[in-house]
Amino acid sequence: MGLMDDLDVVRYTNNKVYDDIAWVHFAYTTPGGGIALIKNLLQDDAENSLLLEGFMNIERGRLLLEFDKQQAEQYIWYGNTLLLKHEQVFTVQPMFKKLDFSFRKFLALSTAMDFDGRHLKMDRKTYTSFYMYMWLRGIKLLFKTRSLPSLINFEHRWAWINKRILEIWKKVDATDESLKKKIALFMEFETSSDSRP
Repeated sequence: MGLMDDLDVVRYTNNKVYDDIAWVHFAYTTPGGGIALIKNLLQDDAENSLLLEGFMNIERGRLLLEFDKQQAEQYIWYGNTLLLKHEQVFTVQPMFKKLDFSFRKFLALSTAMDFDGRHLKMDRKTYTSFYMYMWLRGIKLLFKTRSLPSLINFEHRWAWINKRILEIWKKVDATDESLKKKIALFMEFETSSDSRP
């Protein structure tokens, strides 16, 4: 495989994530849908057990929001974590295994996330690098798996996501007063982009 093939795998993986989970969100939020519809659609499907459990926790949180916001948020975060894990296990992992060895190394070295939203400068509070995380905080896991940091290794990738990315995301969500405005602007941009010819 060449570079363009690897980039196409990454592009296809992003599209596959959307195809895999968007319809479930739609079923949950559409009038006449909700958790009852989700249960009917997913309860007998072992591959979608994380999706079902995730949405059941989100629903518990939604029902609790009026009475106990803190506990409600815990359920909602846990539910979203399960949705993310489903995505990583069933959609991303099989696709990442198709990547060429050299591209895998490139991903391990270059993959990073920044939740600040200002792309011209790096904020250490909202930025995380997979490679640096694995060497600084994931060293025990590297010894356990007897390997260098690999984004293709599910254990490595999930440790970074679960222990660092989600940690930053929760802090930003709790402390960034302008977050709702940023999301509204993003949604407005996406909607206007969808309506372009």
